[in-house]
Amino acid sequence: MPRRRTQKIGGLGCPCCHPKKEKVEVKPTMSRPALEEFEKAMELELQANDHKTGWINESFAFLEDRLDANVVDLHKVLDRGDTDAVKRQCCDVANFAMMIFDKISKEETEDGESAAP
Repeated sequence: MPRRRTQKIGGLGCPCCHPKKEKVEVKPTMSRPALEEFEKAMELELQANDHKTGWINESFAFLEDRLDANVVDLHKVLDRGDTDAVKRQCCDVANFAMMIFDKISKEETEDGESAAP
């Protein structure tokens, strides 16, 4: 079985390869039209799944598996050339990445340290 990439979530890998970066303040004037459009599309995909229980209680392994599966699906729809399906699948990939990001962020806030799966 392949090694899970999320095994090192706490430190996000070695400090030589992944040094901690300074936090950058995002200014409202920095908004990009493409990002705003993508964010809206991501939100629509999330709303379509509001009947589900959410992601915060899911394991990192589950979220990583879903992210990987959605990347595979993205490759399939890219090969078909269906632009609507590509857009939806891009949102699914981004939403699972966001879920992992959110779970790490929440655990860092609660523990005062990086999250460990």
